[in-house]
Amino acid sequence: ATVIRGPQSGHVRLRRDDAPPGVDIEVERPEAEVAACSIVSDSEPTLAACEDIVGLGDVNFGAMLHSFRLRLEKDRIFTNIGPVLVVMNPYRPVDSCAPSTMLEMAKKTSASTDA
Repeated sequence: ATVIRGPQSGHVRLRRDDAPPGVDIEVERPEAEVAACSIVSDSEPTLAACEDIVGLGDVNFGAMLHSFRLRLEKDRIFTNIGPVLVVMNPYRPVDSCAPSTMLEMAKKTSASTDA
């Protein structure tokens, strides 16, 4: 991915270099999040913290699967790949899917769309 300075201070825009012709995939992320995702080879906890696979320095199938595995071990079942949300089934109860957590997330989403 090519990193481009975003219009907002502290944000960067990532553009996929290997996208198929006619497909321009760009994602804007906070600079700190991109920096955290870029050092995947040095720190597995950092890789598990990466919320968006697009932020990985080396986006390949193996790195994606490794990131999914690390995130699943920490009950982080939601991961973005740009605008796509990947949800993994942990085959056990997960706190982030508890009714109280889901209700809180729905309230936050509703509040942000009302503003």
